[in-house]
Amino acid sequence: MGKALMIAVDDSESSAYAVKFTLENLASSDDAITLVHVRSEVDVEGFYGTPDWVAEMDHKFEERARGILSRMKEIVDGHKIPCMIVSKKGDAREKLLEAVNEFPPTMLILGSRGLGMVKRTFLGSVSDYAAQHAECPVLIVKLPHP
Repeated sequence: MGKALMIAVDDSESSAYAVKFTLENLASSDDAITLVHVRSEVDVEGFYGTPDWVAEMDHKFEERARGILSRMKEIVDGHKIPCMIVSKKGDAREKLLEAVNEFPPTMLILGSRGLGMVKRTFLGSVSDYAAQHAECPVLIVKLPHP
């Protein structure tokens, strides 16, 4: 068995490019890829929705996550590389590291979202957090310049 590559995916262009980059530059047929998607929890703070509404929104978030993982898995499957999908719910930074601990990869790969300095300062970024806290090498893949 070769490398265990874990790729964090969402519905962004940078995430799709990270998958493409991994397949074209890092992965080989004896490797295994784990795709991880972390969906947000339904934020009901200050909202007076019914429990049915919250459940419906959570179901929609879950369906969206399945769609993202399914599309990315199809791309990996086209390269004949074994692929596992992992779906989690909660804070992306925490849950991504949880996945790293559950399925220890040789390397964690993430797309760079290109947050501006203000957003990065106040919100932080998943890639910055992973680079600082993951117990494995982390590769942050930037989109190519046009």
